Amino acid sequence: MHYGYLELRYIIDWAKKVPGFSELDVSDQMSLLKSSFMELNVLRLSYRSMGLENRIKFAEEITLPLDYCESMGWGKELVVGTIDFAQKLKEISLDLTEFCVLNAIVLMYPDAHGINNKIRIAEIQSKILDSLRRHIMQQYPHDAKRFGKILLRLPALRIISAKAAERFLSLTFEGSIHLNELVLEMIN
Repeated sequence: MHYGYLELRYIIDWAKKVPGFSELDVSDQMSLLKSSFMELNVLRLSYRSMGLENRIKFAEEITLPLDYCESMGWGKELVVGTIDFAQKLKEISLDLTEFCVLNAIVLMYPDAHGINNKIRIAEIQSKILDSLRRHIMQQYPHDAKRFGKILLRLPALRIISAKAAERFLSLTFEGSIHLNELVLEMIN
């Protein structure tokens, strides 16, 4: 579970650097983090695992095969979903800039539960979307559909992330894993 706590810390530290995030009130910051935590986790995990065959890269030194992830309690559906999502990212050759901007788009979700200033968050997300569009126009001028292809990965990310949150809560209630209150709050 140490990995999970480190990811949480990385995500919080990273979010503070996203343009506009620190300007929001603390309750909106918390709502955005809670709403996007699992999606950001799955997106980061999938991006790290893009070039791997039937393995998931949890950290620089931790790459586990599919069957081992299942035996840890992940369940086949979640493991296969994560690997499939990593493959979809690989198919579009998601570059590092696109990955980073996609994380910011996921974080700045104006319809997140508990948001007070939806208009401001929508404005920030719109600017982030514009930066992704500009990057794609500069780096991939002959791929007119690239912007849409990238954004169309978001629904699949939401589905896998919901399954991941459900699985972790299930494992917590079973007593298979123990999460501190902050992590439980982030995935609930």
